[in-house]
Amino acid sequence: MMTEVYTTRILFVISCYFIGAIPFGLITAMVLGAGDIRRKGSGNIGATNVMRTAGKLGGGITLFLDFMKGFIPLLAANSWWGPIDAPINAPINAIDAWTLLAAFIAVIGHDYSVYLKFKGGKGVATSLGVLTALWPYIGFIIIGIWLGSMFIWRYSSLAALISFAILPIVIAIAEGLNICLLFSLLITSMIFFRHIENIKRLISGKETKIGKGNSSAALLLMLLIIFFADAGSAIANDGFSLAIPDEIQKLLQESQTALMTGDKRTADILLNDVVRTRYKLGINRLDEVSALLVREGYIALEKDAAEDALKLSSIAKEISPHYAPSYYLSAKAFLRMSNPRIGEAVSEYIGGLHASTKDFQTLLNNTGRLYLVVIITITFSSVAFLLVWVLRIFPLFLHTFREITAGFIDRSFSYIFFGLVTLIPLLFGIGWFILFWIIISWIYLIRKEKVIALIIIALFLFLPAILKYTSIYLTANDNITLQGLMAVDRGYGGTYLLEQLRDLDRKEPGNIYIPFSIAYLLSKEGKTEEANIYYNKLLNINQKDMRIRVINNLGNLYYSTGNYEGAIAYYKEANKESPASAIPVYNLSQAYREKLMFNEAERSYEAAKKIDSANIDMYTHLSAKGSGYRVIDYTVTMGDLWKAAIIPADDADILARGFLRSIIKIPAERFPFLGISIIIILSILSYIKPRTPMAYYCPQCHSNVCGWCTGS
Repeated sequence: MMTEVYTTRILFVISCYFIGAIPFGLITAMVLGAGDIRRKGSGNIGATNVMRTAGKLGGGITLFLDFMKGFIPLLAANSWWGPIDAPINAPINAIDAWTLLAAFIAVIGHDYSVYLKFKGGKGVATSLGVLTALWPYIGFIIIGIWLGSMFIWRYSSLAALISFAILPIVIAIAEGLNICLLFSLLITSMIFFRHIENIKRLISGKETKIGKGNSSAALLLMLLIIFFADAGSAIANDGFSLAIPDEIQKLLQESQTALMTGDKRTADILLNDVVRTRYKLGINRLDEVSALLVREGYIALEKDAAEDALKLSSIAKEISPHYAPSYYLSAKAFLRMSNPRIGEAVSEYIGGLHASTKDFQTLLNNTGRLYLVVIITITFSSVAFLLVWVLRIFPLFLHTFREITAGFIDRSFSYIFFGLVTLIPLLFGIGWFILFWIIISWIYLIRKEKVIALIIIALFLFLPAILKYTSIYLTANDNITLQGLMAVDRGYGGTYLLEQLRDLDRKEPGNIYIPFSIAYLLSKEGKTEEANIYYNKLLNINQKDMRIRVINNLGNLYYSTGNYEGAIAYYKEANKESPASAIPVYNLSQAYREKLMFNEAERSYEAAKKIDSANIDMYTHLSAKGSGYRVIDYTVTMGDLWKAAIIPADDADILARGFLRSIIKIPAERFPFLGISIIIILSILSYIKPRTPMAYYCPQCHSNVCGWCTGS
């Protein structure tokens, strides 16, 4: 068995080489009538040379295909493989040595293609594809830095060198000092090795820039690639801890026990009971249960039991229709069958992506990650740009410094003194250091660089607020209002959450979401009198949407206690407030039915179907499945969840401030003073620049010109 696994992996790694070796640049150029690209321009088969010789379309196609020949095979490896000897509780998406080997071999295939007598490209696009498949958000960071560098300097080679020089740092921060870091160092070394000639031309000032139009096309295409890559590498939900109802918890434990004893039939019966109990309790979704089933499904896949995995994924989808990993497990099960069902696997992947768009938890996690990626990308790019500027103007600044201080500092000590002057700001934090260097470099920067410098200054001045909102998604578990609304969305919360919500209600009496969440969760527990008290707190609020929800749900409380007259009165009032909604009309039909007023019930039901036929069919289906769905509650909308999510918790504020104190050290309250001060300083520097005999760099003769030395 293990021999077969190793044989499969070896064959896959070999196939990655042959896929990576496909010379899409050469093929694209020939198809577009540009001839043999190896005899034109730089002779490279990469997207940059194709763009210069075959036009934007050819360059764009080459860039996309070279990216995909790294992305698709590694996405497949991540999807099909799990670590051979990983423990049961290992992360599903853990990356093992075989996957990294396949990634490296794919890049080697591009750089040393067997189809071109072991000659090839420089591996930039393929490496970006590999990185995005392995670590989507790390890939986006590197792509962002690559795009930013190319946009600023229009040197494709310089953009690749800068972005991949930063790669090991990002990997070390995200993954630690392990095999992943070694992989990143190998990829970076390959990129630098393949760019040796470009480095020489960059140093001598002879490297060719990408034209403005072509660069814009490349940027747009890479944004398109990012969109597709993000869709293809969707991340599983990170769980928010919510309790599982006792009845379901008991059934799950019995099912696990049956599985451990090998009684699969009993385990299947108990899992079906879990589904029935979910409908009976009127719970909308239980992601925690689905997550457990998905985990069992992956264990089944490791044992080559694809049918069992498919069965578990089906149950997981019924328990939580919007839990995306259930669909991805189903897709992998279809692919792992003896006769792979590729069409159904693709359909399940699409279903998972669709489910993700409807799931607030997934959206919050992915939005938070993307926000972090953008901030990290901009920050790393800012530091990279600054380093490049400093390297370019350092000799000029040092020369000017020596000339200014020649009268009172001995030349042999000028280097030491200069080093102290320029490094001391680092003691006050990275933010101060960067702002200091931008200020002292200002008079040496060209106009375009000054615009970028102002953007970097704004970034570091706004960073306190930016980091504060970045940390919101990291501390979403501490946002009790959000937790309450998410419990309402799922249909169950638990005793501990109710206690927290009650405490918060006393502290924040004006927060309408808290009493609504308490009332809803209490009604799910059958505590109708207490739920009634909390709903009545909201009856006279000005917010119409919330008032409609409260009126309808009060009708449901009366319905649950057998007071159908009271329920009908509330449903009619809710319908009067919101005639475009089918929910109170449908509920009215159910109340009439219980009072044996069948004609009125039928008319109300038909009226509800005219308003929203699809949802009424769904409500009818749910009603038939369990007592918890005989009448329909108004819950919360995606907008409600986002409103609650963007309120920072105290811990989020502490996290941001702690980060600022330890690294950036630019207080948020100093922003107006610092901003005005920097503008004044830069204005003065811009004024004195033409009147100062300082050193300059001549781009024509590539030499330094100094007013002090020449006396001009």
